[in-house]
Amino acid sequence: MYHTYLGTDPLTGKRIKACKRGFKTAKEAKLAESQLLLKNEIEGVITTQKKIKFLDVYHQWLQQYKNTVKESTFVRQKAQAELHIIPKFGDLFVDKISLQFCQTQSNEWFERYAKYSNFIGMTKMILDYAVSLGYITDNPMKKVIRPRKQQKIDEQKSKMKNFYS
Repeated sequence: MYHTYLGTDPLTGKRIKACKRGFKTAKEAKLAESQLLLKNEIEGVITTQKKIKFLDVYHQWLQQYKNTVKESTFVRQKAQAELHIIPKFGDLFVDKISLQFCQTQSNEWFERYAKYSNFIGMTKMILDYAVSLGYITDNPMKKVIRPRKQQKIDEQKSKMKNFYS
């Protein structure tokens, strides 16, 4: 077991301490402590990153998104996100959002709404922003298989009849 001081967090000003147990020998504990101190010296002060919720990332992303689109688009997209995306993802921690949850949600949007692709794209942009801020390492929405609407048989036959016209 070891207790060690790593420095102060530049954001909060609080002291950062590390404590770890479960070593079989004191030599293993000393080795792990020295590796942590070396890593801390090379990379700088290791800050403990708090878990952040999707809703918090959404609000940060919204401030950036506002500067990239027209006002009418911003208002419409914000309303769509608050109506369809935030109720499903808002209370989740971004690092706990799984591919399976994203795929299930995409399929649910596909079955219910015509603009399902817009919801998937907007969720992907928000999670991409979380990746760029360093809250998560990869975006699970990038791996989602987007559902596609199947053409009905009648539509296919009508296209075949008017093939040359």
